[in-house]
Amino acid sequence: MKDIQGYLIIGISIIISAVILVLYFPDPKASANHCYKKVYQYEVGSSKSLKTMANAAIWAKGECIDK
Repeated sequence: MKDIQGYLIIGISIIISAVILVLYFPDPKASANHCYKKVYQYEVGSSKSLKTMANAAIWAKGECIDK
């Protein structure tokens, strides 16, 4: 058990540090990604043609990601 105890402490400390990093340093692009999805879905609307979807993607990228 003493041989495994050191590995357990290291493993648990890695897991705890990963959780702390995720909670205190969120993804800086999360709001831009959310905006992109909202604008894209709004622009696509009921039309599912490839041209409309491509134009909606370009429009959404220009509105949200580049800001």
